[in-house]
Amino acid sequence: MVTCLHLLFNMYGLFVVGQDVEQKVGTKKFLWVYFIGGLAAALCSLYVNVFKIGVGASGAIFAVFGFALITDIAHARREKRSIAPLLINFFLFLIINLVLAESLNADNAAHFGGLAFGLIIGGIYLLNSRAILIAPIVVINLLPPPPVSSELLQLLSKSS
Repeated sequence: MVTCLHLLFNMYGLFVVGQDVEQKVGTKKFLWVYFIGGLAAALCSLYVNVFKIGVGASGAIFAVFGFALITDIAHARREKRSIAPLLINFFLFLIINLVLAESLNADNAAHFGGLAFGLIIGGIYLLNSRAILIAPIVVINLLPPPPVSSELLQLLSKSS
């Protein structure tokens, strides 16, 4: 069940981090990270939760967070600043989300799928900012096929 509190957290996270990422990389690349990150998160959710329907934008927002973390760490290192505050904030963000995810009935598979995608796409962006446009194709093709659950096998055997 999607709650108002979950929606508010998503809106706040997107406002705070999304604005920062959009300023750094531009609107087109931000939208690319957001939408393709949402797709990657949905695929990860489907991979883990074969018969569970997921809704929302949390996975896409986590992709933006992952992208922001990688690019912010690289920026701090270039300026010879400590990355400790970034990592502390990131781990607090993860802990809070893990605790709240259970109470809000959130999809952690989508959250962590989006986060992983954002981290990967952020690293690729740092290597070559134009590669961000083709990187999702590479990343999605690296995913292993989803496991076949016993529920799916039963469903398939009934239809034959």
